[in-house]
Amino acid sequence: MIQAKHGGAHAASAHVAVVVILALLLVSAGLYVYSVNRSSVQGYAMRTHENELKQLKKINVELRVREAEAKSLTRVEAGSADLRMEKAEITTVLNAGMNAVAIR
Repeated sequence: MIQAKHGGAHAASAHVAVVVILALLLVSAGLYVYSVNRSSVQGYAMRTHENELKQLKKINVELRVREAEAKSLTRVEAGSADLRMEKAEITTVLNAGMNAVAIR
């Protein structure tokens, strides 16, 4: 009878070991699924931000081209004609001293 008790204890500890191993496998599988899901979500967010960055760079280039066009001399001259401005014929430069004061 003593041997039967030891055999039952050994079988019970074997069942406990199997249950512990299965629990560890389930936990590790859950952690794996969690990490894969988290990585894929971060990858999707990164691709979204990269696409947004590409669009913003494209818009930036377009705005720089428009800025250069707006600053061009021909554009300014065309705008001055629309505003009925006339070109100055004589340019006079006045040199004022360090203590110059505007007088009416």
